[in-house]
Amino acid sequence: MSCASAFDATLTIEIPFPSSEIAEIVFRTLSVDREPPRGNVRKELALSGNTLTAVLIARDPKNLRTAANKFLDYVKLTVDTINRFG
Repeated sequence: MSCASAFDATLTIEIPFPSSEIAEIVFRTLSVDREPPRGNVRKELALSGNTLTAVLIARDPKNLRTAANKFLDYVKLTVDTINRFG
């Protein structure tokens, strides 16, 4: 993966789900929330079977940590909603 030199911190998160259907719901839900182009973080999502992969690229570790926490909060919220309402 190539990154612009202004972006120095990168984190890759792979999340396996019990099924590809749940993974796709989470992927589609999180894909709607695009990062603004002027932001300090870029988010790239990919789906392979039942595994969601997120690559977060930030200008510094503080922005990366904030983005990772926000991303995982959204994943948890989506999974909790799926579990609650099917």
